[in-house]
Amino acid sequence: MPIRLVNGTVSPLENTISLVILVVTIVVMLIYIGKIYGGLVLQTDDIGLFKSLKRGISTR
Repeated sequence: MPIRLVNGTVSPLENTISLVILVVTIVVMLIYIGKIYGGLVLQTDDIGLFKSLKRGISTR
């Protein structure tokens, strides 16, 4: 999309739709990552990478 914007081959409507999709994706990912952050990063026990990842994702 950035190259299409530079070349001028994209309409303002397409530009707006792309921007809305980008913002919604960022907000959803921030919410999701914020919920699992404590389970993934803030662990002090040594149970292994995969068990830690599984527990972090399931802890919401």
